[in-house]
Amino acid sequence: MKTNILKTLIFFLFVVAATAQQGINYKALIKDANGDAIANTSVSVQFTIIENGTTDVYSESHNPTTDDNGIVIVNIGEGTLISGDFNTIYWGSNPHFLKTEIDSGDGLTDMGTTEFKAVPYAIHVDTANRALLDEVDDADADPENELQTLTLVDNTLNLSDGGSVELPLGNAIEGQYYYADKDGDGFGYMYEAIWVLDGIDPPAFYVNNSIDCNDEDFYTQDGSPEICDGIDNDCDGQIDEGFELFGSPCTVGIGGCQTVGYYDCSPDGTSLDCNAEAGTPSEEICDGIDNDCNGQIDENLNPPLNPLQEGVCAGSLQRCNGYGGWVEDYSGVAGYEYIEFSCDGLDNDGDGEIDENCPPP
Repeated sequence: MKTNILKTLIFFLFVVAATAQQGINYKALIKDANGDAIANTSVSVQFTIIENGTTDVYSESHNPTTDDNGIVIVNIGEGTLISGDFNTIYWGSNPHFLKTEIDSGDGLTDMGTTEFKAVPYAIHVDTANRALLDEVDDADADPENELQTLTLVDNTLNLSDGGSVELPLGNAIEGQYYYADKDGDGFGYMYEAIWVLDGIDPPAFYVNNSIDCNDEDFYTQDGSPEICDGIDNDCDGQIDEGFELFGSPCTVGIGGCQTVGYYDCSPDGTSLDCNAEAGTPSEEICDGIDNDCNGQIDENLNPPLNPLQEGVCAGSLQRCNGYGGWVEDYSGVAGYEYIEFSCDGLDNDGDGEIDENCPPP
């Protein structure tokens, strides 16, 4: 099965870009004979760089795995060395070609040879700089003879020693960038782009806009409404703006039912809700608290009798003193005296004795 798949690979997209790290970025969309992308499959790739179409100057191998979209990305120059030295390739001398081969288990299968249409300039410039410093092996130790005069005629860069480089014309390579759209919302992720030549369809899940700042969330892109969810939904660089009270203290309920919490995002993210839950009302008692949570404190209670119930104190009731509970209260008792001093034939202090402090008649 592996042999059949690999032998029907189609290299759908080929993009090269020189980098300062001495590598050439290679991207390919791998399809089977039916035109379907081969996803999440390990493939073995061997690259050979051929100078002037005849001389192999460098060869290496890679063992990448295609991603969910069938794309492999490797850096030529960073694979497992087979032969040659990537850093000594002289790109400015003759045309160079890239030969790509696939090992399907039965040996290498030649997938074609493609000419580099433009010199990997960052690499070539680096080589030239090392030559200027006499850091390349040119059989002498004289940096002065590395200096040459450059002249530009049309798109040909000429060297005084007779060499030349054909520079690509401004319209030599036409194409555009496409941006990853992993979440399928139709908006591309600005930091994940590929260059696609004109006339070639982009890979699946790539679009030609870059207004998505979070490609993991279908509802996040430039212009989306900001909601309270800890994400920059509208891609303006701010998170949950308009919900500044998030995390602030809040209360729910009244009286004895009141509890404290903090403001949290509502389930749909359009507002803030206090995450506390009100307590359960209870029977009202004398304690200075609104136990039944109706906005009134210590209302409609049945006071107990005062401890002193003799004489004028008979039937007197205690008073609710809020947090202090029930207390004796004789303030409303007519004729009550804390220490009896009246000689009126009444038990004024409620101790069961009448006029006990009066002189004998």
